[in-house]
Amino acid sequence: MTETQEQTPRKHVRGSKKKTAAKASTKTNRPRPAEAIADDMAAMAIKAVEDAKLTMDDIEWVGVGTPGIANSKTGVIEYSNNLGFE
Repeated sequence: MTETQEQTPRKHVRGSKKKTAAKASTKTNRPRPAEAIADDMAAMAIKAVEDAKLTMDDIEWVGVGTPGIANSKTGVIEYSNNLGFE
């Protein structure tokens, strides 16, 4: 992936039959701070829940996939080459 290409994080909300109930995506618009990208990812997840006509109380768990290195003990993405932050 070149510096000018952008990874597009996506969120899926799955219903009780494991089918996708709603999707949301956004561009990373990098370079910019990791916190701004994370804020957009959180907002996108909330939008996917709302689009599925669910509430956050309906959500049992959240999974986030990322290329790079994620620390499973702390929940922190320690390195992600395509998102442009460490």
